[in-house]
Amino acid sequence: QLVRAHGDAELAILLPTLEAKLLGERWRIRAAAAQLVGELLCLVGDAKRVGVAQNELDDIDAALGDEATSRRLRERIGAASWRNTLASLYIARLDAVAGVRQAAVEVWKTVVPNTPRALREILETLVRRLVAMLTPQSTAQDDTAVQKPTRPGAAAAAADAEASESSESDDDPDLAEAEDADVERQRVASRALGDVVAKIGDRVVPELVPLLEESFETGDEATRVGVCLGLAEVCAATPQRQALERLGLL
Repeated sequence: QLVRAHGDAELAILLPTLEAKLLGERWRIRAAAAQLVGELLCLVGDAKRVGVAQNELDDIDAALGDEATSRRLRERIGAASWRNTLASLYIARLDAVAGVRQAAVEVWKTVVPNTPRALREILETLVRRLVAMLTPQSTAQDDTAVQKPTRPGAAAAAADAEASESSESDDDPDLAEAEDADVERQRVASRALGDVVAKIGDRVVPELVPLLEESFETGDEATRVGVCLGLAEVCAATPQRQALERLGLL
């Protein structure tokens, strides 16, 4: 109801907020975000949502949107925000959860008239986002930890408390879920990279591999694992002829 009542007037607030949730940790939130993004885009673009059955998800690239809807949305949302939204939807189409995939595919088919052309339009935004997804979010929190000063007499107590806290964190279901979310995010990003390379490898490989190399050299162990997953998908999706031509990069 919020989207239907205020979506047109509050587009600049609602769309970025919902788009960010498309790639969130919890699958129910991702699925709900995809549904709401679809409602918002249909409202703004004056489009009728396309329905997709579960057995039709194999053909996710068969775009059914019309040019007029796409043009209205791009003009209303702005080119940069439009690219961001399409990049998030493209990734969500390859989500591990079928409900998220189906919702994202329905939105994509509704607002995109031509998948290859849309992919070329969002390529730079998409590639950089996928490389960033290969870096686990939980590792970024390590650098933000602040060491609290302790009184000399409280050093032993602080050490005991820290040891106890560390032991409890091993059994923390929220922490385990966050780590699982990081792993799944890396897998989704890897699949999406392979999907992009399979479609337009000639254009994306020269741009993609240097970004992967930089992340591998500067990232931590978890990031390097993610980069290797991504690179494996890239190699698997690259035709042999192109692989030989790009051997220096790969």
